[in-house]
Amino acid sequence: MRTITPILILWPSFLTAIAGSAIAFALVDPLHLPLPDDYAGSRMAVYTVTFFLLWALAALSSAMTVWLSPPQSARPADD
Repeated sequence: MRTITPILILWPSFLTAIAGSAIAFALVDPLHLPLPDDYAGSRMAVYTVTFFLLWALAALSSAMTVWLSPPQSARPADD
C-alpha cells in the first residue's frame, strides 16, 4: 500500500476552487441567485459555501486521480 501526503490532493484542489470561484462570481451575482428565503443570506455566505463545495469536488477529483494512477513501481523507468 502506498502512502500519499494529503497536500498532493488538497493544494491543487484549493487552487482549482479559487479559480472556479473567481470565474463563477465574475459572471453571477450571489444576491440574484434563486435561493429560498430561508437560505438567502449575504454575499459572503454564498461565496463561502460555493468555495468549499468547489474545493470538495476538486479534492474528490484529485483523490480519484491519485487512487487510479499506477503505483510508482509499475511506472516505466526514465532513461
